[in-house]
Amino acid sequence: MKISLFSSSLRLAKKILNNHDICEIIIEKRILNKKLVKFTKDYSIPLKILDRKENLDDITYCGNIGVMFGFGFFLTKKVISKFSKGIINIHPGDLKKFRGRHPIGWALIKGEKEIVITAHKITDKIDLGKVIHKSKFKINNNDDDFSLNKKAERIISGQFILDVINNYQNCIEIVNKGKYFPSLKGHLDKLNPEKYDSGFMLGLMRAKKPFGGIKVGNKTFVKCEMYDPKLHQNLYSYNSFLCIDGKRIILS
Repeated sequence: MKISLFSSSLRLAKKILNNHDICEIIIEKRILNKKLVKFTKDYSIPLKILDRKENLDDITYCGNIGVMFGFGFFLTKKVISKFSKGIINIHPGDLKKFRGRHPIGWALIKGEKEIVITAHKITDKIDLGKVIHKSKFKINNNDDDFSLNKKAERIISGQFILDVINNYQNCIEIVNKGKYFPSLKGHLDKLNPEKYDSGFMLGLMRAKKPFGGIKVGNKTFVKCEMYDPKLHQNLYSYNSFLCIDGKRIILS
């Protein structure tokens, strides 16, 4: 089996190479990983760096199976048809609940208690298809989008990816529909916290941290916590907001 890897994850590339043949790695120029570039040179793996999605259709691929993780370009039917064993996407979210670019961030916003990692055969429909394998892990109170993505990458780059590749013909369920969420980059950037409940604001701030937080008026905030009269004795010295559920939050 020859694998075309669509990912900038060095951890994932190392794990796959220790057990399988990676014949090429395809990455986006905008998230170029210099350590991954060195890795491809050290192991003589062809590296294809793309700066626009139109390039994908014109590439001659050497793999008979594709593996995607964190790859931002949509793959067309023409690209998918070039892989005799199909293309597997590793999606750090439950396909039935969180389709789209930032499933972990939206899971935080929606108050989920765990993150589901899904491996599925892709179709020309975003984040739908035959599910090969699943795993999940808990969300801790101090987690944010960044820490949860790191946790997901560690799990995916462990036994998970080996189980996925070795059992690529498996189908534990078929997902034909699921809620699609927009990218969090440029979305919900500016708002009035008093129009939302406190739980939403706590999740939103954890989700928006990698994107520079949110703006309230002319101020930018990256952290949210519940108001505690013992900790926040002088209320007027804080940026506090009374949410629609009657609970007060502190932004910083």
